[in-house]
Formats: sequence, C-alpha cells, structure tokens
Amino acid sequence: MRRNSFRAKQLVSALRRRGLDVAPRRLERWCADGLGAAEDLTLEAQTAHYAEFATLSGSGTDADRTARRLAARGYACPRLRSAIMRSLDIEGPGEPVPKLDLSTGPSGDAPFAFVEQLARSLRGTGGLEPAAAKIVTALEQNAQRYEQSLGEPRGDVMHAFLVNELCHLFGDNIYDPEPIAAVLNLDPKSIDGDELISFLNELRIDPPAIEEEYRSAPIDDVVYVAGALLSIAPEVIRHLGIVGLIDAEVEDLAATFAPLGVHFARLLRARFDDFPLVLPSAEPSPALVPVGSGSDDPLALRAVVREPLVDARLVEPAALSSVHREDDV
Repeated sequence: MRRNSFRAKQLVSALRRRGLDVAPRRLERWCADGLGAAEDLTLEAQTAHYAEFATLSGSGTDADRTARRLAARGYACPRLRSAIMRSLDIEGPGEPVPKLDLSTGPSGDAPFAFVEQLARSLRGTGGLEPAAAKIVTALEQNAQRYEQSLGEPRGDVMHAFLVNELCHLFGDNIYDPEPIAAVLNLDPKSIDGDELISFLNELRIDPPAIEEEYRSAPIDDVVYVAGALLSIAPEVIRHLGIVGLIDAEVEDLAATFAPLGVHFARLLRARFDDFPLVLPSAEPSPALVPVGSGSDDPLALRAVVREPLVDARLVEPAALSSVHREDDV
C-alpha cells in the first residue's frame, strides 16, 4: 500500500474515528514489512486489522512476533507463515525422522539406549525461551506431585515421560501411560491406561507431515486454530499449573503451534466423525468454546458449536482473564 493511495487516506480517516492517529507512512511501512491486511478485504475489515496492529506496534517491537500475535487475535498477514517457521528454526527441505527398531529383543538395545540418552539431554530449562522454560518447570512440578503415587522420584517420572514421547516420535508405541498422565497433571491411577495408549497411538506423530503443515497449511486454517488455542489457553494454563506466562507469550505460543493444531485437527476429523473442529478450508467453521471449566479432562481440547464464524480474520481477541497481562511494546 502506498502512502498516497486513496485506500491509505480512507484508512487514516477510519482509524482516526476510532481514536487512533496513524500516519499514512506507517501504513506503508507495515505493509512493506508484511504485516498489512489483505488487499481484497473490505475497508471495515482492513480498519479492524490496522486498529489491532496499532495496539501491538511500537519502537523495538519484533515484526515476527507481532505477526504471530495478530494471528492469535484473528488477523492474518503475509508475514505470518515465515514468522512461525522462523520461530521454530524450520528452514530448507525437511529431513525424515528415522524409524528405530525399539523392540524388546537384542536388536532394540542400541536404539533404545539412544532414545534414553536423548531424553536425558532434553531435561531441564537451560537454553529455553522464557515461555518454554515456564511450561517445562510446571511439567516437572507435576511429575513431583505424583512421584509418591508412582513410587518413582520426580526425575525418573519426567525421564519416563520423555522416553515414551520419543519412542512415539521414532515410530514405536506408547508403552507406559502413567508418567504421561502425571506430567500432564492427571492422576495416573485414575486413568484407563489401555484407552489412553490406544488413543495416543492412533494419533501417530508424523514429523514430515507436521513440517509440511507448517510450510503449506492454508493461512485461514492457521489463524482459526490459533484463535481456538488461545480460547482454551487459560484453562490449560490453570490445569497444568503454569505460572508467570503473560498475554504476549500466550498469543505467541498459540500461533506458533497452530499449524501443529491444524495437523491434529485433520487427523481427528478423519477418524472421528463427530469431532467438532472443522477447518475453514473444509467448510464454514463453528466458533469454539472450551468444554466446561472444572471438567475432569480439561486437556481433551474438545469444543461445542456456539455461533457461526463468518471470517476467521475478524474474530475478536479471546479474553485471557486468568493470565497476567503485561504489554511488551
């Protein structure tokens, strides 16, 4: 968008009516940085986009992070996909994850030792971004909460959780659901272990397919799932016991992992006819609300239909009432 274009003048006037003083050169700069609204949107929709962006912009604001936060609030921009990929260091063609022989026979000894060593290397919060460190700290505290119930120290519970997840990643099945339940703050003695194993093994992790979602998932799907993740974030944060996350971090995480959510939404939709999350690329989507607070399984990521979602780019930001608010601009 050029600063002297008719649309720029329209937007400046529309934003001024909302109490926002945005110069035409700023609109031009935002668009040049890939943060502008789609050109085919109505004036009203573009005004909403730039009004939202104005609340996030400021001196020293990271453009990639702003693109991700905009997505979590329901607004797409051209920079979004690359901003998400850069946040996870996804570059160049993906490499397939090898399928390891993790059988209980002698041929599985060396691969399993590799998995154990890898799990040990993933322990702790060293080198993690602040938001990720807060999440890992909460998961370790959950492991400690159930260490007496499982008869294992916290470190062993966390290690078993990582080994299970890595085995799943490398093509084997989950073999012990109790550490997974404990780390996710579910009473390991109250779950149906066989049912949990069956469900997790149905959702086979396929790293190349997930990476492909990051590269090519429709942006409307990514924005829609980012908003859905943001809407359930307060309940998930409360359940897992994560402390200290601010709104900016929650919005960033919701967008960063939205393509992963798109991948699992496709899997669940294909295997369960009544799975309620319908991606915009499939058909007009329902708005999502988390299933009742205080539910025994708040991590189930279920939803109920509330109202039709006309345009994922126009969704109002979800309230994060249980998350501490602190602006980062």
